[in-house]
Amino acid sequence: MRKFIVLTTAILLSAGLSAASRAAGPSAQDPQTPPAAKPADKPTSIAGTWNGSVDVGNGPTGFVIELKLDGKKVSGSLTGDYGTSAIDGEFADNKLTFSITVDTPNGAFTVAFTGTLKDDALTGTADLGDMGSFPFKAERAKNKAPR
Repeated sequence: MRKFIVLTTAILLSAGLSAASRAAGPSAQDPQTPPAAKPADKPTSIAGTWNGSVDVGNGPTGFVIELKLDGKKVSGSLTGDYGTSAIDGEFADNKLTFSITVDTPNGAFTVAFTGTLKDDALTGTADLGDMGSFPFKAERAKNKAPR
């Protein structure tokens, strides 16, 4: 029972990342015309706000991640149902790794996230050590105000 409470608390606090699946529609582009290249002046970045969820088998639990990028170093916060945890990690080659420390009544423990960025969506796993690994997804939050 204690393990279940710790796991539930960790999931709610770290609340994995949820990205909506995007259905790919048929392309109206001429099959002989290569797809347009991405602009060179817009590099892929992990910085910003992400809405996510983690699923531990009883349905997804939501959270919000605020990420800052300085070179390869990632910092920021993950906010779930039970509070906010600081993020410490790295982003390189579209791979994100970060960890958070979750304080529970049974003591603190670390949750390690590993994910891949593709098309403004993150997918990966949240590793809770002895309690197992669970899938997470996240998508970049849409801007609320025009720039």
